[in-house]
Amino acid sequence: MKHSSIGSPISSAVALALVLSPCLQSIAFSDERPTAPPASIVRDVQLNPHGAVEFAVVDGAGKPVPQTLVRVEHKGHPIAYVRSNSEGKILIKRLRPGVHSLLTGGQTTAFRLWNPENAPPSAVTRPAVVVGNEQLLGQYGYGAPMVSPAMMATGVTATALAVVLSGKSSGTDHTVSPASP
Repeated sequence: MKHSSIGSPISSAVALALVLSPCLQSIAFSDERPTAPPASIVRDVQLNPHGAVEFAVVDGAGKPVPQTLVRVEHKGHPIAYVRSNSEGKILIKRLRPGVHSLLTGGQTTAFRLWNPENAPPSAVTRPAVVVGNEQLLGQYGYGAPMVSPAMMATGVTATALAVVLSGKSSGTDHTVSPASP
């Protein structure tokens, strides 16, 4: 009696991995990032009496970074684009109190702006934005992961299936003799 294998175990594992991959990715990335930065990261800044603030754009060593493009957002909407001058400074005018984000080269820094009469004692008048010193924070998954959890799960599943199936079938025809003559 001859039995033939249906297909290569590796082909079966790859097909299963391809079918499961989109499902696993949608589960893995459903709630990966927070909608707002944690409160401990937001810095308090006092506006000047004209509703403006001067920022210093610096590197990790505190040296000015000239000609850096900065996008200013309020409630997730861009409200200004500015470029730092030769001394790494930017002046942003006509701001209102509230949380604003400054985006520079893929990094986001959040500031809570206050009118002078309402600002807490800890508020600064000339804040610094540090660029080029990106910190990778694993708990929020910032940045594009090199290997997503879904890809890892798919790879492990496909490997496990390939190992199990390769042990049971060599992919060639087998001749089976009856147990009794």
